[in-house]
Amino acid sequence: MKIFPKIISNNMLINGQYRLPLFFIESVTNIIGFFVLRYAIGRGLKKFIGLGDIGASYLIWYGLTRVAFEPLREGFNLGQHEDGFGYVQSWIIAFVMIGIGILLIVGFHVYDALRKKKGLPPKTLETI
Repeated sequence: MKIFPKIISNNMLINGQYRLPLFFIESVTNIIGFFVLRYAIGRGLKKFIGLGDIGASYLIWYGLTRVAFEPLREGFNLGQHEDGFGYVQSWIIAFVMIGIGILLIVGFHVYDALRKKKGLPPKTLETI
């Protein structure tokens, strides 16, 4: 497997079968998510983003990443992983994180709307 660094590809052969290094792919996906949220969305939609939106968006990104990668793990047939952690529990946690991220974003915007209604400026990085 030449697409991965040698240290990873050497350790992908387990019990005579090559395994996909999901830990590596998931971590790269999360690093890409940080840069997408911080620079593409953070700067591109700066006019619409309030304080805390990017942090809450990362919870949504991470939850979606977990939802996408969890079925690829061994034992995804609603049973147990090799380490004993159940697939269903991991999926529930991922959806809870997505929900918390959405609630935080909505909460931040409601808070800003209430501040605006009282004549106060919305909280942004520039006003702190």
